[in-house]
Amino acid sequence: MKKVEYEKMTDYEKDVLNTFFKVVNEAGPYDDVFGYRTYAECGICIQKKGDTWITYHMERCSKSGNREYKDVYDMAIDLFEVLDKEGTDYCVSHFPKKEEFTNKKNNIKNLKLYTGCLIIVDMVKGFVETGGLSDQDIKRIIPRIIELIKEARKEGKLIVFVKDTHTEDSVEHERFGEILHCIFNTIECELADELKEFANGEDVIIIEKNSTSYMEAPEFRTLMEQQVEMNEFDVVGCCTDICVINGTIGLANYLDQWNRRHVIRVHEDAIATYGEAARQEYVNAANLLMKQQGIQLVKQYKKVA
Repeated sequence: MKKVEYEKMTDYEKDVLNTFFKVVNEAGPYDDVFGYRTYAECGICIQKKGDTWITYHMERCSKSGNREYKDVYDMAIDLFEVLDKEGTDYCVSHFPKKEEFTNKKNNIKNLKLYTGCLIIVDMVKGFVETGGLSDQDIKRIIPRIIELIKEARKEGKLIVFVKDTHTEDSVEHERFGEILHCIFNTIECELADELKEFANGEDVIIIEKNSTSYMEAPEFRTLMEQQVEMNEFDVVGCCTDICVINGTIGLANYLDQWNRRHVIRVHEDAIATYGEAARQEYVNAANLLMKQQGIQLVKQYKKVA
């Protein structure tokens, strides 16, 4: 039996499972389409805590004997086959083919080498649209972020979207008044609609993080280890006094540790925080600390040819 916690799943596993639940939910009410009978007949268990799917078991127990799935995709297809009759055809026809998952360009190890990178921090709906930590005023920076994405593409930079993604058990919630936010497989983890069209392409990586520092996300650290020639970083997004400062100072420290000369620019016209008027002292402190670490704070920055 294979039991995998969400935080330890590969991006491929997360993608398959999240798509599986999305398709099932679209087919109809959970109890009608995906009832407990499925578990009893298949011996397959996908454990649920609240609205957060956190683990799965890949083992089938049937009249023909036991067999273990070698791939989470095979497990998903088998579950569709034993769904209650209503909704089954819909699920099968709307579930992507396996190659659509395996061919996705989010394999850091296969990236070409870049010298520059635009890091877009936490521009997800949980901070700009809906949820306990959201503030729609943050959307004011989206037009400038789009300009910087277009400039980064012209200059041949890698574009990294960092998305806050938690489970209900994530300890970070305790530091924000127990406010659950950006729970995976919910709308809060989606990029702002205005940015979705820019989140595709071979020059784009999407990285999930479970802390206030993108530098601590295992996939981002792997990116830094692989991209040995990367020395120019532009940072935008939210929140200025939390995830922007924590991740960016962490990035500067990492590069210093490995004696990698670098330039980091935080674009003041493309960062924001929630309740900014009431939190201005925190924003000012964050900006001061970043400057102290040699991070450049710029406005309407244009690279000189």
